[in-house]
Amino acid sequence: MLKKFTYNSILILSLSLIIYFFLSNSANAQWIQQNSGVDVHLFKVKFLNRYTGWTCGEGVILKTTDAGTHWDNIPNPVSNKSLYGLCIIDSNTVYVVGYFETIIKTTNSGQTWIEIKNGPVGQGTSYRSVFFINQNTGWIGSTGPNILKTTDAGQTFNEYPVWEAYDIYFKDSLNGILVENGLGPYKTTNGGINWYWVPLPTGYVIPWFYSISVINNQTCYLPGSDGRVFKSNDFGTSWDSVTSISEDIGTNSGAFANSLTGWVGGNGYNRLFKTTDGGISWNRENANTFPWFSIYCYNELVVWELEE
Repeated sequence: MLKKFTYNSILILSLSLIIYFFLSNSANAQWIQQNSGVDVHLFKVKFLNRYTGWTCGEGVILKTTDAGTHWDNIPNPVSNKSLYGLCIIDSNTVYVVGYFETIIKTTNSGQTWIEIKNGPVGQGTSYRSVFFINQNTGWIGSTGPNILKTTDAGQTFNEYPVWEAYDIYFKDSLNGILVENGLGPYKTTNGGINWYWVPLPTGYVIPWFYSISVINNQTCYLPGSDGRVFKSNDFGTSWDSVTSISEDIGTNSGAFANSLTGWVGGNGYNRLFKTTDGGISWNRENANTFPWFSIYCYNELVVWELEE
């Protein structure tokens, strides 16, 4: 389901999307469902600007140009694949990755798609994350033992060893961070050729991480699968535990609009939480959803979230 949140008015996209949207000074926030027009799960949502956004899921790629009021189902050549990652480069260029050797891109806003990789169903490496810093240079995280890097817009790739990159973020051509399932955060300072594991505070069992939220290329947040949220003030060189959500939830998604305001979603009904003090305290949002998958913050007033 797709939802959009505002104060006074929020939209949800059918089957995995929510949006938070501020329209007045009212303190009464609501989450209102948007209609995606599809009846499958959506796994990732991102926006280019206030109005233009993309989401992908089980064989579908959707696009909106009116802040989610309407969503167009964009024809794609991999409708038999689960699509887990997307990266918007500009108004024309978007990369989408998914299971079974799936990497596609459009350079004309979804009118046509270039099949960079499109393997047989049930075979090959699957991809969960993608991040480009420009039209040419980007990284793709897989469920296998390597991360892919391209510097020629996907014409060729180099592979570097790192296991299961569920989310990736680069602030420039050299410095990036990623999260691996059950292994914690990793960092590179040479463009992804080498990655080193960054330990969490002593004594913590490492939870699973599915998302990274980075503010101003410096402050980073990681919501963990056990309800703990970790924070870095030095772009992933070191991490501290900010807090733990008071309730027993597994957090699977999270995003921060700035260094103070952010949201995390748990794997249960109505388990969407918000902080306005950098993660020190959390309050439950009355979204009445299952906020399982992806959250995207345009700013502290406009937020989209995908639910189960």
